[in-house]
Amino acid sequence: MVRPSAHKPLQEPDDPAALAEYIAAMTGELARFAGAARLDTLTYFLNMARMEAESRRARL
Repeated sequence: MVRPSAHKPLQEPDDPAALAEYIAAMTGELARFAGAARLDTLTYFLNMARMEAESRRARL
């Protein structure tokens, strides 16, 4: 069973920094789920998306 996300969806993603932070949090959570299910390739790509979002967030 998948638990509901603790992250509140953004209502208006007008703020690029907030959107990047949200995407980093969500992809990190999805990567943990994928890792627990041993979906290695999916885990890799989700972590890459998380790292890209974190990198973008740091530059904004």
